Amino acid sequence: MPPIRAPHGNHTIPNPGPVQGAPMQDIQLRLSIDELNLILEGIGNLPFARVFALVGKIQAQAAEQLQAAQGGPGGASALPAQG
Repeated sequence: MPPIRAPHGNHTIPNPGPVQGAPMQDIQLRLSIDELNLILEGIGNLPFARVFALVGKIQAQAAEQLQAAQGGPGGASALPAQG
């Protein structure tokens, strides 16, 4: 399987391809909200059927992280109610 390339071919990420029976490896990226929105804008130019699951996954993970950072329900910084 070929490496993953940036739109202009300036950067590559080795892509060893799927290994039989092995789960897909996740990576974590640190991006600003503006950078993430730019990525989503670019992905939005691709056919919907190809990217809808990816867009949903990105939005769900971003919402979860923003909610945790703001101390929302289930967030790491949420404080217990005082009684």
